[in-house]
Formats: sequence, C-alpha cells, structure tokens
Amino acid sequence: MISAEGLVHAFTRNAAYLERHLDGLTHADSLVQPPVTGNCILWILGHILCYRNFTLQALGQPPIMPEAARFDAGSEPVTADSPDLPRFEALRAAFDQAQARIFEGIRHLTPEQAVEIITQGSFTLPRAELVMTYMRHESYHMGQFELLREIALSQRA
Repeated sequence: MISAEGLVHAFTRNAAYLERHLDGLTHADSLVQPPVTGNCILWILGHILCYRNFTLQALGQPPIMPEAARFDAGSEPVTADSPDLPRFEALRAAFDQAQARIFEGIRHLTPEQAVEIITQGSFTLPRAELVMTYMRHESYHMGQFELLREIALSQRA
C-alpha cells in the first residue's frame, strides 16, 4: 500500500538528489551536450518539471510551469541556447515550487481519492499509484544528473 508518508519521503529524496547534482551549475553548464546520444541537463530538468505538472494534475493541483510541456517525452532535444528556452535558474525555482504543491496535494489526498482509478495520458491506475509511477520516472532521470554534471564541469574553461 502506498502511504502519503512514503510518497513525501520519495519526493524529498529526489529533491535531495537534484540539489546535490545541480548545485553550483549555471545555465551554460545545463546546455552541455553529452558525448553520446542523450539530453542535456536543461532538457532533463524541463522533462522532470513536465512530469511534475502531470503529478500535480493527478493531485488536483495547478501546474507550476505550463511551458515545461515543451520537454514532454519525444520532444526535440535542446542542442543550443535560444530565447524561447526557459532559463536553468527558472526551472530550478519551479522545481522547488512544484515540491511544495506536491506535498500539499498529498496532504489533502483522501483515502478514497488515493484508490480512485483515473486515466491520465496512457495510464489508467489508482491515483496514488499514478503519483508513485511519476515519482519513479523522476527518480530515473535524477540518476542521469550525476554523470551529466561531471560532463558539464569538464567542459568549463
């Protein structure tokens, strides 16, 4: 059974990973491309925010940064800076705001709502399981930051 406490703990752990791996990086660092097929830090952070918006929707909360939809699965990679891209710092701030709203949504989730079957995107799951699915997806991407951080730091002049 998925508990509110377990969800809060898991999202707190993800936020700690993000802080550890992105602390001290700049917008320029976030645009460094990995030397193999993959996405830069900015795209992955935007992708996490896109899915945090899905999480917020599942919890009955408003989205934090609607423009994060630009980073949905299958979207174009970020290969260079451009005026239409959100800044790395704005994405970091939106992540923190999403964290607070996710916790608020979890706190207000009734047991009946937690087990209610909902459909969102390609998923049809009990609400709490859907939120856990999004958290696990986020965890996968958090793991990518460790290597991407080292790649970005190695490119500093």
